[in-house]
Amino acid sequence: MLPRSQIPPSQQAGGRAKKTQDAVTSIILSQWHILQLVEGRIIAINRLDDTVVLDQGVLEPGQSALGLVADIKKNTYWLFTTQEIFEIVVTDESRDKDSVATASGDYLVGKAQYLEAASVYGRSTKPFEQVALTFIDKGEQDALRKYLLAKLTTLKKSAVMQRVMVATWLVELYMAKLNTLDDTITTKAELSESMNTAETQDKLSVIRKDFQDFATKYRTDLDRKTVERWQESLDVLKKQTNPDIFYKYSSVLMEHVPVDLVEIMMRQANLDAQKLIPAFLNYNNITKAPLNLNQAVRYLSFEINQHQSTDAAVHNTLISIYASHPINDESALLDYLKAQSYAHEQNYDADFALRLCIQHKRVQSCVHIYSSISHTTKSISQAASPTGLTLSQHCEKKLWLAIAKKVISQSSGIKTAIEFLRRVDLLRIEDLIPFFLDFVVIDDFKEEICAALEDYSRKMDESEETAAHIKTDIKTLGQCYAIVEPGERCYVCGLPLLARQFFVFPCQHAFHSDCLAKKVVELAGIARGKRIAELQMEVSKGASVGAKREKAIRELDALVGSSCVLRSEMAVKLIDEPFISATDDREEWAL
Repeated sequence: MLPRSQIPPSQQAGGRAKKTQDAVTSIILSQWHILQLVEGRIIAINRLDDTVVLDQGVLEPGQSALGLVADIKKNTYWLFTTQEIFEIVVTDESRDKDSVATASGDYLVGKAQYLEAASVYGRSTKPFEQVALTFIDKGEQDALRKYLLAKLTTLKKSAVMQRVMVATWLVELYMAKLNTLDDTITTKAELSESMNTAETQDKLSVIRKDFQDFATKYRTDLDRKTVERWQESLDVLKKQTNPDIFYKYSSVLMEHVPVDLVEIMMRQANLDAQKLIPAFLNYNNITKAPLNLNQAVRYLSFEINQHQSTDAAVHNTLISIYASHPINDESALLDYLKAQSYAHEQNYDADFALRLCIQHKRVQSCVHIYSSISHTTKSISQAASPTGLTLSQHCEKKLWLAIAKKVISQSSGIKTAIEFLRRVDLLRIEDLIPFFLDFVVIDDFKEEICAALEDYSRKMDESEETAAHIKTDIKTLGQCYAIVEPGERCYVCGLPLLARQFFVFPCQHAFHSDCLAKKVVELAGIARGKRIAELQMEVSKGASVGAKREKAIRELDALVGSSCVLRSEMAVKLIDEPFISATDDREEWAL
């Protein structure tokens, strides 16, 4: 292997480069210097002011070199001879770059090249207020915006206040620019002699795209109370005729100014209500307003009653909001369903509506929907014909029992009842026996009874087998153990596990008792978390003694250690948590 030597970077030979007659045998360029091989010496010359920063003899007298070589990709520089390889190590080459950037920025300002100066100043340490005032005094808002963007990229994440102030200032500059261009287009005036209205429209699109990119990238640096001015946003929205604007911003506006937004949307004639449904559902999930003040209900009802909408999605959304509302009163839902029946219409999905009514226990609405399934207003007794049985398989058991009673009382034989039983999974033969007359003989449905008895026998066998497995598991549970290694750590805090009381689960996950309790409180819900906090307080303060204290400890251990938070049902709640939390150092995760 050839030996490699290093030329120290600190050896500098000040002064200007001298014109000599010495022959330059090899030459390469670095970012800021010219490297020359002259008579066995390495000479480095500053490319900006021609000063010699290094002049060092390397080769022995009579020793020849093959030449200088630069690795551009890795920014390394080499001198090769037939016997040796020398590396020219460059250290802090750009140490004077800041002075150069400041001087270059000042020069460009003097030449009225403000946009170019903004980029250069952004890389310098020239005082922020001096640069900002320079652009403000010159009236160069575009250059100021460009400078602030460059400066924002250099501020550290820890400089929260500075980042918020710069980002907020940028929002103001963007808004001013967008308003200026929008006013220019509105008045059909020309921005300058070289830019007509069409060019202004193109410029507006570019600035709007830049602002959207900025807001997306630096949204965490924006103060919401400062930049989100809802009334001003609505004032802008009133002037819009493009429906896509409403679809894009309806979710956030429905969350903060729902009444005003619905007022504006009700004046628009070209909106597709179906595209607004995600915003309505999101609003309904967070609002606490009663149904008569629910703005999603207000707009959907407007679409149905005023615009005569027959869109099933619109009707289904309204039914969903009505049915899922926490109040017990279902009069609003019934009024809507009756209005559909009176108009001889059924614009909603009956199966979907029936499932919702059953899920939220809207019994009256469930009966009404079932009675309207065949698009008539006939009663249950008429709807419970053998040909209509398959239309509402999702009804509650009580409703099906009422229908079964009517079917049996109207049928002339047992065959209709047996056919009914086979079509409805919720009912069994024992559910129907009370509805038969006393003279009905068992031979008419002995097959169904035998099938039911066989089913019970099979389930009994399965239950006995399950019980046997449980007994076996209980016996083996006492023999379970886990090995805790000396260096094992808590899965929550990462500290040594043996330092204090801990839990170990069969899945081999281990936690400190207090760490596990804290995690369980986060995931288990309000009631369980409150009880854990009460027991911890009771045990830690010695509020109870003797048997009472032991009981509290056992209850606390049962609540905290019932299951592993990383493997149990509680772990499912973590599925939507990001890998990087707000308290983590995001720079450590940067690619």
